[in-house]
Amino acid sequence: MSHSIRTFAKSRRNRPFSDWIGNLERVPGGVVRYKEAATERVHAVARLELGIAVTFDTAPILVTENINPGGRERAHAISLLYRCRLTSTLNPCRRYTQESPVPDQWLWHERCPTNLIPKQRAYAALIG
Repeated sequence: MSHSIRTFAKSRRNRPFSDWIGNLERVPGGVVRYKEAATERVHAVARLELGIAVTFDTAPILVTENINPGGRERAHAISLLYRCRLTSTLNPCRRYTQESPVPDQWLWHERCPTNLIPKQRAYAALIG
């Protein structure tokens, strides 16, 4: 079984945030490591994937479970979605500005992006 963390942030103007994997957008996150607290992973995701610091609500705003009956590895995943607030500035050099997104670029949106990766579409109602 794997546990993953997703860091959900909105701007001061209530605009949601995403970054890219290929041509699909995603809520940034990562897998909780062995003996690592979920709260530690939230800080690690913010630092490693986004290059920022965050504060966040200690309780997740959503918990989802995904079971792949035919899977052998990571066939059972539990995801925790945390509402985060940026406490440092995003790197402007990584802002999405091109026609084809590059991994690790970021963008603020007016509403939830329509091309979220399939496993994260359950977040759409919370993202807005």
